[in-house]
Amino acid sequence: MSVRNIEWGAVPLRRGSGAVTPREALRLVADKARVVLLITAILVAFSALYAFLAQPIYSANALLRVSPPNANELGIGNRQKQMTLPENPDTATEIQLVKSREILLPAIKRFHLDIHVAAQRLPLIGSIAEKFAKDGHPAAPWFGLENYAWGGEAVSIGQLHVPPELQNKPLELRVLPGRRFGLYDPAGTLLVTGEVGVPAQGAGVTVLVNRLSARAHTRFTVTRYDDITAVNLMLRHLQVVEEGKNTGVVKVSYENSNPVLAMQVTNAVVQGYLAANAASHQEEANKMLTFVQGELPRLRAELDDAERKLSQYRTHAGTMEPDRESQSYLRGGIDFDRQIAALKLQRTQLLSRFTANSPEVRNIDQQLAELEGYKHSFTARFDNLPASQRRLAELTRNEKVASEIYVAMVNRAQELSVTRASNFGNVRIVDTALVPQKPIRPRRALIVAVATLLGLLLGALYVLLRRQLSSRIDDPLLVEQRLRLPVFGTIAFSNQQSRLAGAAQGQLLAAHDERPGDLEPRLRPALAIPPPAQASARSRALEPAEPGSGEEIRAPRGVMAVNRPHDVTVEALRSVRTALQSGAASATNNILVVSAPTPETGKSFVAANLAVLEAETGKRVLLIDGDMRRGRLATHFGHPDAPGLSELLMGRAEIAQVIQSAGVGGMSFLAAGRTPGHPAELLSTRHMEGLLKMFSERFDLVVIDTPPVLAVADAPILARHAGTTVLVLRPNAQTEREIEDSVIWLGRAGARVAGTIFNAMPPRRGEKRSYVYAYASAPDSAGY
Repeated sequence: MSVRNIEWGAVPLRRGSGAVTPREALRLVADKARVVLLITAILVAFSALYAFLAQPIYSANALLRVSPPNANELGIGNRQKQMTLPENPDTATEIQLVKSREILLPAIKRFHLDIHVAAQRLPLIGSIAEKFAKDGHPAAPWFGLENYAWGGEAVSIGQLHVPPELQNKPLELRVLPGRRFGLYDPAGTLLVTGEVGVPAQGAGVTVLVNRLSARAHTRFTVTRYDDITAVNLMLRHLQVVEEGKNTGVVKVSYENSNPVLAMQVTNAVVQGYLAANAASHQEEANKMLTFVQGELPRLRAELDDAERKLSQYRTHAGTMEPDRESQSYLRGGIDFDRQIAALKLQRTQLLSRFTANSPEVRNIDQQLAELEGYKHSFTARFDNLPASQRRLAELTRNEKVASEIYVAMVNRAQELSVTRASNFGNVRIVDTALVPQKPIRPRRALIVAVATLLGLLLGALYVLLRRQLSSRIDDPLLVEQRLRLPVFGTIAFSNQQSRLAGAAQGQLLAAHDERPGDLEPRLRPALAIPPPAQASARSRALEPAEPGSGEEIRAPRGVMAVNRPHDVTVEALRSVRTALQSGAASATNNILVVSAPTPETGKSFVAANLAVLEAETGKRVLLIDGDMRRGRLATHFGHPDAPGLSELLMGRAEIAQVIQSAGVGGMSFLAAGRTPGHPAELLSTRHMEGLLKMFSERFDLVVIDTPPVLAVADAPILARHAGTTVLVLRPNAQTEREIEDSVIWLGRAGARVAGTIFNAMPPRRGEKRSYVYAYASAPDSAGY
């Protein structure tokens, strides 16, 4: 592990970008897998509940075939007919006709779709109860709520007429004893009462309830829609689409919770449209027949006139048949005249429905102009034809054209008579609607699958956003990236230390009960720094007690490095010890201050165990509990009532009295002592500075556990005398600003912050490296 020694003070704290890379995002999501899975489980639970409670919807459909319109309504040949009418069926127009009020209103009235009835249920609970009820058998009320429906109710209203002001307003139908009911307006005023199966009238309201299967006092919401609203509501559940492109096949679908009703409504709409289409074609045929019959006398007169003129000319000129060139002129002219005559008839027929400036009529006029131009060009080619032959050809052409048109119109009149008498249009039913067997929604499997994917996505997004927006630090990488502070090691969380601390606390309480008393009478004044004559005595006082010397040496009860030396937590602490040794190589002295920005981070745990591990390497180590306000290290080293640092600084105890053996190799321990009235002032005296210098000379390592930096001023005071200061952090125990302020405060006091130690880290699922201490713990709440 690389360790960077950073000098704080005038140098400002450097910040990193803190941007989350894709790799870090994946690791973070894996670390917070429980949160992601919890969010996913919540969404899946809600989606499953919705899928279970949602009412099944069925869809019935029918197919229609729309035939192309008649290109030549008059039945007269016309080469330009493709220019006047489309060859493909106008399906878009037919679809809009199916959706018209003319088609839908009869179906709405027939099946009472303009009357909506809904049982009043308790939200969610009522829907759940409904799922377990049997149709036609009203369930008993839950929680004594008789006014609500609990499943199994059945209501059928065959007739409901209300004044316009009550249309689209929710009325209330209350079930009364004896197959009776009452209908109330939105204000709760009674409108009418009646009996099932008998029409009831009152206050401008007429109602007929055909069926009412419900407990007395059950309430229903009844709404009578006006025609426009009813049609709009029906269109929400009606779909009319063309199957394919330009196929002329139209699919009509209707959705409803009742599969039988869905089938009936679909067929009613299709049959209604079919009848309307047939009626429309009958009306068109009747109009066309009237027009044709009106034109037949005129056409007959024109034919008679043409035949008479031809006969007279032949008699006068003595010519019976035209020659070959005249026959060519005759054939071409007949063709042009036939088309021109047909277009003129169509124009006359269109003028009965459209104006002269309509696109339909103008299209005919354009074709007539083109044909007249073609005819003129054709006639000019026969200018050299003899006048007698030319006149004979023209008269013969007029007679043949008049004859063809007249015959075609007679035939068309006969066809229109048949069409008018029939019930067929240009639409036929291909498939009628059947009762659907399976609902189209809810699609339960799809809902749960989508909810699962959405839950995973939202869970991951929540974790990432919380990481970006939260100011609390829960990852060592954030300290290194954002604050540029080295991390000496990571100690994971477990329950071993909690059990050790609890056992130690119980033993000490029992021991204290056996030997009650106060140590104050045993304390005597002592000099702050003894004269040179007493140096040898002081040196002996500072030496750790040896076994067999007559002193009682107690092994630490709650220190994990002593009681479980091979635990994975201790292995993690050994790694931290190694990193600290490298980081302290350039330190000004051998004093190590262990502090934290805020309480409850486990700094005392780290300080005690690091001191024990250093002592096990053969060093002389002094552990000082510098927290004279809430220090508790004495409890874990078997000296809960021993005098300590506060008594030494106030002159109430000598060094020999306060330096206790820790029971581990060459390790000594200086307790915090009793809480004085002004700890910060005692720590600021030259007396304290002299003691630290003395301890630094006599011991290989001095470890000081201080109060939190941001809580009181004690930590910066002690840290300025130390060669190395480390901050113990805990996930989500402090914010980025608190760590930043702690470093700034220590830097202003002249302390050298070497780095940080992360304690009580939860298991990291996204960490690929397998740390041996992945299951260790160091909870501050366990007594450190």
